[in-house]
Amino acid sequence: MDFNEIVSGKCVPLGILSIVIFYLIGGASSSVLPFIFLTCIAVGYIKSISLTDTIVAGLLVSFIGGIINLLISVGLVYVSYGATYAMYMFTSVSSINLILSIIVGIIGGAIGYFIKDEVIKNNNNQIRE
Repeated sequence: MDFNEIVSGKCVPLGILSIVIFYLIGGASSSVLPFIFLTCIAVGYIKSISLTDTIVAGLLVSFIGGIINLLISVGLVYVSYGATYAMYMFTSVSSINLILSIIVGIIGGAIGYFIKDEVIKNNNNQIRE
């Protein structure tokens, strides 16, 4: 597993950017998990070097995207409701969402790898026939 190979290219930054854009378009709601899942499937499909590399890429995209979403959420709550509620959001609610987004990102990256693996196997079988 080469970390430089995982983060090389535009796949990981575009995955992070798409998670943040989906979060902002969704009205900064907590229902961004399906978009994280689909984004990490796409990242896993594109970065299908090995299973561990795609899992790490999915983890990286979901973790950084989740951190940015957490900071945006806490900033919006701080501006709207004050420091007390923002600290509550930071310590409990948003932390749970971050953990869930990491788990969903890992699963999405693995699924993307297996989808790419099946596509390659099906293409090889069709060429032989």
